[in-house]
Amino acid sequence: MIRKKINLLLLGFLLFTFSYAQTRTLSGRVTSPGVSEGLTGAGISVFEFSSGKNLYQGISGQDGSFTISGLPAVKIIIEVSFLGYKSLKEETDLSAGDISNYLLTLEPAVLEMGEVIVSSLRQDKMLRDVSLPLAVVNSADIGNSPAITPADLFTSVPGVNMARDGIWATSMNIRGLSEQRIVTLVDGNRIETASDVAAGMAMIDLNDIERVEVIKGAASSLYGTGAMGGVVNIITKGGQYSEGLKANGSLAGIYQTVNKMHSENMELTLSDDKWYTRISGTLRDAQNTMTPAGELLNSQFSDNNLSLKAGVKPLKNHEFTLNYQRFSAQDVGIPGGSAFPATATATYPDELRSMLAATYSIKPRGKSLGLISFKYFHQYIVRDVELKPNAAVTITPSGYHTTNGFQLQSDWNIKENHQLIAGIDLWQRYLTTEREKTIRSAISDSLGNIIGENITIRGEIPIPDAWFTSGGVFVQDQISLLQNKLSLSLGGRADLINTQNDQAKDPVYLMVNGVRNDNPPKQRITFEANNQNNYSWSLDAGLLFHMTAKSDLSLSLSKAYRAPSIEERFKYIDLGSLVKLGDPKLKPEEGYSADLGLRIWTNKFRFNASVFGNRMTN
Repeated sequence: MIRKKINLLLLGFLLFTFSYAQTRTLSGRVTSPGVSEGLTGAGISVFEFSSGKNLYQGISGQDGSFTISGLPAVKIIIEVSFLGYKSLKEETDLSAGDISNYLLTLEPAVLEMGEVIVSSLRQDKMLRDVSLPLAVVNSADIGNSPAITPADLFTSVPGVNMARDGIWATSMNIRGLSEQRIVTLVDGNRIETASDVAAGMAMIDLNDIERVEVIKGAASSLYGTGAMGGVVNIITKGGQYSEGLKANGSLAGIYQTVNKMHSENMELTLSDDKWYTRISGTLRDAQNTMTPAGELLNSQFSDNNLSLKAGVKPLKNHEFTLNYQRFSAQDVGIPGGSAFPATATATYPDELRSMLAATYSIKPRGKSLGLISFKYFHQYIVRDVELKPNAAVTITPSGYHTTNGFQLQSDWNIKENHQLIAGIDLWQRYLTTEREKTIRSAISDSLGNIIGENITIRGEIPIPDAWFTSGGVFVQDQISLLQNKLSLSLGGRADLINTQNDQAKDPVYLMVNGVRNDNPPKQRITFEANNQNNYSWSLDAGLLFHMTAKSDLSLSLSKAYRAPSIEERFKYIDLGSLVKLGDPKLKPEEGYSADLGLRIWTNKFRFNASVFGNRMTN
């Protein structure tokens, strides 16, 4: 009797082993009611029913189709997810053989605002899981907006206001703090052009933006010097991997009657399971804008953009991505603004921004270290201005901004409810400037008749050649308690900041009727060569309590820091009737901020109320 039982157990074990050793193929399609072409790029995971072991993870291909080979002949669980649709989980049995034409139908779902993924905290998180006050403008909002520049997108966001020096040149202020106290990022890379003339955010193609995230409050512990008033992070569109070779393309055009602007955009995406590439380009041309008061003179502009993103997986759990952007603008009119006299005529003859960023990321197989990434970025910005205070004077300043940066970041999963990120952030900005002031004066004879003209050109260096270098280390720690109802976060950062500059003279030269003199009379040294160091530390603490399934209470406390920019230290702006001079010995600013917020999330509306305070010194 015992021998029969052993034989039966042995037979069962052999049959199970034989069954598991066989492989099956599962193929089908991911679709949704009313979507005839299927859902491309849906996430598909397959698990063994008995043990929960992950057998497959990938995405659906063209037309939502998928084919999964090498599965064991056992009962499995299939999980499917796609943004904007309810996730699906189904069980099926592969014991009998292969399964083809398997249909996975997803139902549309209303995505609550709190479920949006944000990345401005150096780690992807749900918006609802963020204690800092943070606003998001997503791709749907951008598509429905008549915005000209990214700053225009926030006209309806509480606490965020637009500062305008024309139709094209716009910037932002957050809770009353202007661009000097706001860090602007493109895909996490700094745009460094701090000055009184707004234009930094205008040099980004709206067609290329996936979403914009704004931290409304101090965030120096995340991004270092300058983030006293907030952070604007512009995330551009990227590509994604696919199962099998896939190609997509689009061509679109827009015409606006208010300024006779025509805009053309082209996009092409190629992808496979190991690589992807996306290239896009935009051309825009606009004339003066018509307003209820009439034509707004000198509000024309013309610009173009080229963007390229590519990714490749050279090894398992390794990824290399490349991001290139080139934006240029010509003949941009500035019809008045705070930086110019009321009688002045100003334009941007040429504006250029080019950026190259490369990132290599590794997901180790260990349980604790979740991700380690290395990033290098280079950004070059040219800003030319032509200012005519009156008919006799023309001033043409130019600035050439170069920023290079390196970032090393590691993400750690200490426990299931305990995450930590730590890294090194090093970047350097180099600025060189030049300016010519042309003065025309008439020559008259004894009878008062104009017989000629004197042309005097004064060559100047508004800001001496200068280098601003910042290096820091940062740590952010977060733990969840009370079954994830309570979240506590603590972050800190320490920075060393060095500023160097060459000697500058004024004027550099004088040219009278074509004759140049490099040693003009009354030449003086405006700024001596100098080297200064600043040290800083920043700290933030956050508390987030999920009171109910639809309501949260948040509290954030921050100590922030801002070293004086190159422009503030060495400012020498000649606007004809107004001259602004800088102070190389400016002290750094320190700030303290607090924000207490109540948030309610539903499918139909979002309610957000905050009480905040800022205090600054120096």
